[in-house]
Amino acid sequence: MKHAETTSQKKPLDFLCLRHYTYIMEYKKAPWTQEERYILKKHYGLLSMLELLGLLPGRTQSSIYAQVHTLRKRGWTFNKGSK
Repeated sequence: MKHAETTSQKKPLDFLCLRHYTYIMEYKKAPWTQEERYILKKHYGLLSMLELLGLLPGRTQSSIYAQVHTLRKRGWTFNKGSK
């Protein structure tokens, strides 16, 4: 029983793989806010996906990619850099 208690506890973001983090998080099915879009514009391409997920709680990797695609179609540009 002790094993079940330890696996259900959330670990720090650094120790989780991307798939596990996306699986345990609560999804946010709400329209993107201007603040979230600004965070994407400022950090997409500069931070890893795990770091972006930490900045955008409730958003999945798939929703981030979809939002970036949508914003690029609308003419937005994003910072380019090494991850």
